Amino acid sequence: MALLAGLLVFYAIAHGTGASRLIWVANALGPTVVAISLGVAALLGLRAIPSFVWTAYFWVLASSAAFFGVGPLAHVFGDAATLASLDVILPVTPEKLLFTNALDAAGLLIFLLGVHIIEALLPFQSDEASPSRHHTTFRPEHVAVLFLALGGALEFGLLLPRDLGALDVIVPGVLNSLGLLYILGLIVAAYLSVQSARWQVALWVLWIPEVVASLLRFSKQSLVLALVLPPIGAFLAHGRLRRLAMWGAIAAMAYYVDTPLVNWGREHLGGAPTNNVQAAFSQRLGSVEQYSARADAGPVDEPEAQGWWTRLDYAPPQTFAVQRYDRGLPGHSLAAATYAWIPRAIWPNKPILTQDGVEFSTIFSGNSRNSVGLGIFGEGYWDDGWIGVVLLSLIAGLVYGLYSCLTLRWMQRRAFVYLPLVSMGITAGLGLVGRFAEAVVGGFAIFCAYWLAVWLLETVAVNSVRSTRLGHRSRAIP
Repeated sequence: MALLAGLLVFYAIAHGTGASRLIWVANALGPTVVAISLGVAALLGLRAIPSFVWTAYFWVLASSAAFFGVGPLAHVFGDAATLASLDVILPVTPEKLLFTNALDAAGLLIFLLGVHIIEALLPFQSDEASPSRHHTTFRPEHVAVLFLALGGALEFGLLLPRDLGALDVIVPGVLNSLGLLYILGLIVAAYLSVQSARWQVALWVLWIPEVVASLLRFSKQSLVLALVLPPIGAFLAHGRLRRLAMWGAIAAMAYYVDTPLVNWGREHLGGAPTNNVQAAFSQRLGSVEQYSARADAGPVDEPEAQGWWTRLDYAPPQTFAVQRYDRGLPGHSLAAATYAWIPRAIWPNKPILTQDGVEFSTIFSGNSRNSVGLGIFGEGYWDDGWIGVVLLSLIAGLVYGLYSCLTLRWMQRRAFVYLPLVSMGITAGLGLVGRFAEAVVGGFAIFCAYWLAVWLLETVAVNSVRSTRLGHRSRAIP
């Protein structure tokens, strides 16, 4: 936090002097400090507490190092082709880049303040429980079977057919969230596979269909999660950072290789306002074949531009949002926060939360077939200026801090029945560059609902066990 506060002072000095050389240094040094400091903080937390990898806080640190540290550096150190691709829609001058860097640093500082407030009330447990202290009502084997069965039915019986265009339905957010049960079952299976050959075989047999489904969806996030989450489950059992880092590198390579195909596939299928383009399997296969033919004929997706770098950069949409607000044209995306928490089962005609991203994309780039994010910090400024930045950042910090404290405790005692809540925290940690209503408000409502359901289930199970034991004891008394 002290480094971020110091950066804000440095940014203010650079802005006040207006010296071009000092502004360049600020734009080069500031994001570098953000990337290194947040990355080191994530690594140190992981080395101290292996279960820290399951917290929203860890994923905020990791993703923010990439999006608010590495990303903006493309404007400073990118080659000519990269700079040209960044300036296609809206050129970002050094002065504008300085402002967005300051915006992100201020948002991160206030966000971390919110996390530390929660941590002061619910301190992080620094001790990793030994296997003999893993107290949980439900055995990992039972949780794995339950999650794989229910999640598999939802994933391959409803969600994937919908994404492949076989079903024309609007799936409630709760069912979309429960669709993660399958990959959560894979996490528990990976944990069990470290000590069981049978679970090793089961893991590979069940893991491959999920990776294939992620590829069919043309979703980079789904592919990365499918490749990373099961190894993290195994990490809970073996605790080897090198093995985990290897799978992280594999996921990063897969993301890099898959990104041009995903972009080509979405464009070929007509685009969509969500990550999952709904199209038939034959259409997807045809899209892949056309991509392969084009790749054989020549370069695809302008490889001369450092695409991996530009995709981490949010400065152009943030700059556009700042200009809109300063000209008296604020956004109204926060209105969705007033109804994001209402279940679709109660309000079937509830507006689709991703629509705000489509509307912003339309006014930003003229493309209504895509959803452009500007991050919670940029969204806060677009709607209410600096007041919005402070408010949204603080609320997000409090919510993510609560996620982190609770999930850390659950995973330290290997209470895998809470994995759906843990996954929501991870998704939230990756969603700091998303939209506030969807990532924070809607996610928190689903989190609380599932938390209540699991708590009731555990209470009933514990009472049932106690009643059974009392019954045995009463019958044993002569």
